[in-house]
Amino acid sequence: MASFARGLGLGLSLLAPRTAPLCATPQPLQPFSRRFFGSITALRHAAKPPSSSRIATSVPRAATAPKTLTPKPKPTAPGPTRTVSPAAAVSSAGSAYALTAQLAQRSQPTVLYEAGSHFWMKLSAWAAMLMFYSYAGINYYTMLLHPPEDIAAWVPHAFAVICLAMAGFGSYFFYNTRNIVRLVRAVPTALLAPNARGLAPGAGAALNPKTTPIHLEITCKRMLPGRTKVLVVPPQQVSMPGRIVAQAAPSHASPARERAAARQEQARARAEWEYDKNHLMTVPFRHAGKGFRAAWYGIRRAVTREGFMQMEVGSHKLKLDVASGWALDDGRAIDRLVKIGA
Repeated sequence: MASFARGLGLGLSLLAPRTAPLCATPQPLQPFSRRFFGSITALRHAAKPPSSSRIATSVPRAATAPKTLTPKPKPTAPGPTRTVSPAAAVSSAGSAYALTAQLAQRSQPTVLYEAGSHFWMKLSAWAAMLMFYSYAGINYYTMLLHPPEDIAAWVPHAFAVICLAMAGFGSYFFYNTRNIVRLVRAVPTALLAPNARGLAPGAGAALNPKTTPIHLEITCKRMLPGRTKVLVVPPQQVSMPGRIVAQAAPSHASPARERAAARQEQARARAEWEYDKNHLMTVPFRHAGKGFRAAWYGIRRAVTREGFMQMEVGSHKLKLDVASGWALDDGRAIDRLVKIGA
């Protein structure tokens, strides 16, 4: 009974009204107000300033200021266009005149071009020429002048054609090695004597440093022992079909690049010397290989005329070696003085 009384008393006490609940009933969380961040000064964003160049949307597009119409110019016939070639730009008249004046002020002739060695080319050309001429001469004597009695009648005529062909081959090799330019010098006209060697007949009396400041002295290589051919002419009488310097070639290298190239060349020569010093047994074979390559290059040039450019000096036709020769300023000096493409 006592326990029942305690339970009943506890139940009545729970049913009795109370001013405050025993435990707070969990209430749902109210969301933050939308003006929460706006109420904090540090988090409030600045208002966007009004644009000064705002255009009213109610103004129609037609109400804008009308554009001023400018009259179109009448089409005219295009004038003739002058196309300046890169070759003419490289060797302008001003640069040629400046170079001529500079060369004329020197107290001695200036070397503009010097050819390299053509030993192997001449040796192979002369050997081929002697072989073809000997073949043609022997067969002409044995088959045409004194033909054997037991041959057909058409054989001497066939050998006549063969002899002509062999003589033509020999002449081809002979003319490949003649009139090769060995030296080109720019001589001031004031230093030339009226009877100087190489001047055309009657040209010595007409020498005038004011009209022709310089003359070109062109020396050819000898074919046979004797005096060399020398021609002294004004630069206007010399013409070439093209330039020594190709148009695709790069321009002048800067001094820094030239020094770098010189250092690379010295390093390469040093490396070759070190290799030769450490491989003495193979030095003769490697040097012989270089000699064979040079000989083969000369033989090939004797057959194909590789690396030569034709130069016309008055009525003379010469050959200029542009593959292995040396030229002042890489050939630009000669290109400025002579006629190109004439």
